[in-house]
Amino acid sequence: MARVSIYLFDDRVFVQAQAKTESGFHFSAGPITVVHVDAEAISVAVVQALQSYRAEPRTLGVSHEEQLHVAAGLDGWDEFERRAKYVSVSQQNEQIKVRPWRNAGPRWGRVAVDGRERVVAADSRQLGVTILAALDDAE
Repeated sequence: MARVSIYLFDDRVFVQAQAKTESGFHFSAGPITVVHVDAEAISVAVVQALQSYRAEPRTLGVSHEEQLHVAAGLDGWDEFERRAKYVSVSQQNEQIKVRPWRNAGPRWGRVAVDGRERVVAADSRQLGVTILAALDDAE
């Protein structure tokens, strides 16, 4: 199952593919694509990220957190984590699931927003619109 992380920070959307370790743990990996809040641009970035998904062990390098806060022009991760909205996207076969998350604070991290998951066909022209709706539901 291919997975992608999406963050909304101010007027920009950060899209990053995930990778899967041999033990089955998913983590955000690879380059971050930054686009403006535009359904078509988001859709293109997410489809590209889904296509770049890979199952491989984690390699050392710049952390996901550092990549994001630097791309956002911030000095540290804490501000990004507090202010950004998060949505996860997963694709299995011909279905794409979009799930909004809420920030439950430093102790719990991010937790899924119950009852707000959306499913679209992998070839849907509504992917970007669906992601924007999920970002509206994210807290």
